[in-house]
Amino acid sequence: MRFSVIVPCYNIEKYIVQCIESILAQTFTDYELILVDDGSKDATAGILDKYQKRDNRIKVIHKSNGGLTSARKAGAELAAGDYVAIVDGDDWIIPEYLEEFSKAIDKGPVDVACCGYYEMLGEEEKRESCLNKLNNRYGYFTRKEIEEFLLPDLFRFKPVVWSKVFRREVYLKYQMTLDSRISMGEDGAITYPCILNANEIFLIEKCMYYYRLNMSSLTKQPKKIISWENVKLRIARFEEYLPFEKYGLYDQFSEYVAHAAFNASVTHLKNEPYGTAKKGICSFLGEEKNRKYIKNALKSKDKKNKIAAFALYYKMIALLKIWAYINR
Repeated sequence: MRFSVIVPCYNIEKYIVQCIESILAQTFTDYELILVDDGSKDATAGILDKYQKRDNRIKVIHKSNGGLTSARKAGAELAAGDYVAIVDGDDWIIPEYLEEFSKAIDKGPVDVACCGYYEMLGEEEKRESCLNKLNNRYGYFTRKEIEEFLLPDLFRFKPVVWSKVFRREVYLKYQMTLDSRISMGEDGAITYPCILNANEIFLIEKCMYYYRLNMSSLTKQPKKIISWENVKLRIARFEEYLPFEKYGLYDQFSEYVAHAAFNASVTHLKNEPYGTAKKGICSFLGEEKNRKYIKNALKSKDKKNKIAAFALYYKMIALLKIWAYINR
């Protein structure tokens, strides 16, 4: 079997039919579809069960609510395909999606392949397509080319796991070791290690995935408080899996930490009393390794990252509070 398509689902009765129908309409048919109900409280579970009875390629998992990472893990445990494709339950794909990826894989071997996608504001209204390309081109890239063109700028590569397919062994290695408590930035915690360790990748220029901007879904809930535990877990994850001495990754990761800490700070200042939020921010900045990352990010060439690092390093909490107020 070539593909295992994993669809995590949580309270998406309004959208899941369109998602499933788009997968069942694929022109390439050598795949299994794994639908993971992450403890939905609406009609989602019943819809999944009905589809399972209709098509023997469909497997349904019902589990207690544990979040996106745990839902993907549950699906990955059952995956039998050579490659894993992730589709969010409120998104959809074009009929040639798997066929185009299969053609790309045939030009390989390929560890990771990705395509462009559209951001949908409604059923018809879509934003400009989002693409990844290397050296201003698409197609097949060897390990040497990955090191030359991608890794020096790894953290600017769009890390979403949907709109990509991964060789199953590569995907499972990083998905199954991901802490299920990571509920923000979990895609990057999978994709970046996969890319870093890929021998070959293939980039498809064509936009084949439709990403629905839906504020009530499992993956697009309104951003409330980003816990400092979440930020620290992500830092520990990358420290374990990324060789910082290569490809300028330490500088890139420093910017990533500054960006993550800035976003977390703003969410705390928006939702907590000033004193409580300030205490949490200062506690994070009080840890020596975190402060070193922030200090290193001060030399960023990106103005936004540099400003974020400056405000954090010098503990300008009042400035962060003003930013939080402006962006309510």
